[in-house]
Amino acid sequence: MSKSPSRFNCFRQVSEDSFLVLNTLSRKLVLLRGLKNPDELMPIFQRQSEQTCHKLCMDGIICDRDEEWNQVLYELRKREFGNDVVSVTVLPTMACNFRCRYCYQDGTGNMIRDDVLDALGKYIRKNVRNCRVFRLNWFGGEPTLCIDKVVRFTEKARSLCVDNKVLFTSHMTTNGYGLDAETFMRCVSAGIRYYQITIDGPEEIHNYQRPHVTNKDSFQVVINNLKQISQIPRNHYFEIGIRINVSAKSAPLMDDFIDSLARDFGDDRRFVFVWQWVRDWGGERIADDKENLIGDAQICTMLYELSVEKGLSCATWLMNSGDDGGCDAKMEGSFTVDPEGNVYKCSMHLDDPINRAGNLHSNGAIHWNSSIVPQWHNGEVKVEEKCETCPLFPICRITSCPYREIKTGSNICMEYRDMIQAHMLMLHRQNKSEVICLEV
Repeated sequence: MSKSPSRFNCFRQVSEDSFLVLNTLSRKLVLLRGLKNPDELMPIFQRQSEQTCHKLCMDGIICDRDEEWNQVLYELRKREFGNDVVSVTVLPTMACNFRCRYCYQDGTGNMIRDDVLDALGKYIRKNVRNCRVFRLNWFGGEPTLCIDKVVRFTEKARSLCVDNKVLFTSHMTTNGYGLDAETFMRCVSAGIRYYQITIDGPEEIHNYQRPHVTNKDSFQVVINNLKQISQIPRNHYFEIGIRINVSAKSAPLMDDFIDSLARDFGDDRRFVFVWQWVRDWGGERIADDKENLIGDAQICTMLYELSVEKGLSCATWLMNSGDDGGCDAKMEGSFTVDPEGNVYKCSMHLDDPINRAGNLHSNGAIHWNSSIVPQWHNGEVKVEEKCETCPLFPICRITSCPYREIKTGSNICMEYRDMIQAHMLMLHRQNKSEVICLEV
């Protein structure tokens, strides 16, 4: 069996004779001491002990190329067309108490009807025993506007999973305005352990980009809520991803803002930071703020590395398994339910007919739109020529946007590719890389 360096190795030099190597298929991160040039990896490998050779092969850094490609296709088919993971996103309301300048939603709408939640509960009861993992995601609108319904239904869904010995996880995307420490603990106790809350920079920037409908200072409310939450004893497990949407207006002010975040949250690994940049996500409000768009990941990459240097824990998808870290809409067992019981594949683009996948019936059954669903799941893993030699192909297929690919008819290259080396360095600094000393 012939051996070669994996096509899915990504390298980052950390010293004159050491490289970090991330294999994006195995998700193993290794520090190779004694490697001065990635091109020398194979000749050096041939001089190593049997134990070192075995380790490099087990980590996927050295492999049989044919077997490796078959594994890629198998893993992707399993994730996209398997049925052992069910992920349901609920939009409990499309109303919101913010009017963010880049938001594609208009911020109005009713609360989810009780009969819709009852029907969804019946769906879970009928189907949960057939899966290994059930994920319940709360989105919107602003889900904390319906906090009693959210908590009660989460408790119900978790109980059904426990009864059927199915792993339950729950995630909430919220603006954080209504998430004081007491409300937060209600949610955590119900089973919602993962959160995304956006703070777009220091006070003046956040209040400009994410204004509340009546309160001119949404920043102070959100940051005070987060500070209260940080005082919750460390034996309570949760994770809050603090998303920062960088704009042309905010970028020059980020150094001092990172210092303030490090003072407040730097020693608490329950808070992780997600660097993004403001893009045109649709809607009407962004038209008045086009000059604020920055367009690429270069600035976010720099800010990510600066955050790591100052002690913050930043989010990464590099070490995730195929069950998480990506767009759930790719998976057959994934859908979104709106307040009226309409079913979509994607939690965005609700006005596009290509996303209207079906309807939830009162008996818990979903009537799928047979002309729409096959466009999202046709039983094939699409591999273009540009993908076959790209080391990011396994990860990009998980994190890519299926909606955009349906609309364009092509695989979309990974937007965050320039940030991968920054992610590798952070994981290494958190002692999440294994050291292998090569004999040279």
